[in-house]
Amino acid sequence: MKKILILSGLFIAIIYFAACGGDEEIATPNARITQILNQGEGLRFEWDPVDGADGYRVYVDGTQQYQGTNTYFEWTNPAKIIEIVAYAGDKESTPKRFDFTPVITSNLVVYDATDPDTNHPSYVVFTNGTASAVNASQKGEAWMFFIADSLSSNYHNNSNVDAAFAEISGTFDAANLAPTEGNYLTRQPAVAGSAYYIWFEFSPIDGNIGANDYFAKIKINSISGTQYNVTIAFQKYPGLRWLKTQ
Repeated sequence: MKKILILSGLFIAIIYFAACGGDEEIATPNARITQILNQGEGLRFEWDPVDGADGYRVYVDGTQQYQGTNTYFEWTNPAKIIEIVAYAGDKESTPKRFDFTPVITSNLVVYDATDPDTNHPSYVVFTNGTASAVNASQKGEAWMFFIADSLSSNYHNNSNVDAAFAEISGTFDAANLAPTEGNYLTRQPAVAGSAYYIWFEFSPIDGNIGANDYFAKIKINSISGTQYNVTIAFQKYPGLRWLKTQ
């Protein structure tokens, strides 16, 4: 009888510990960006193996785009959110989340630099991706471009950055990928209703897209005299040409 009781106890303990083991959480992959692909057209992600994982899944803007045992993933279509998870059975880890949503500044008012009122802001600067307009006395060396009948290229921090513009064919919201070099001009006409890509080329200024450059797009919503109303979407991740806003 004692043997039966002992065996029964062992059987219950095995079931208990097996059940507890099934409740263990799966670690989030330590995914990181390891390479910018095709001059900012895409990204490569890598991560270390996760103990107990059967494999990994990658979700791009909420849609699963990969499932398998690789510990890397490459993606070259503009996206806003990429999430990487480990899975075991029917359980998934908390995702490692990467947010590439451009920072949007809507209805920014900026004036033509030839406006006689020197208090009017004609220079556009960016702080953590958010655009603001400042006047000549405020710009210092931190301004990126100005408006004077056209979007105009200028310099920042002793010529360590240059801005150039490419006209968008199509709508502002559908323009998800800024073009490569060879498509930009240092001046573009500021036409109401038109939209443009912006390439901020950081040092070295050599006409080649680099990992330290930034990209944005701008729409001229309206023009009233010397006053411009614009919307700007800025990609905060350096070297990446993704500008998906919808």
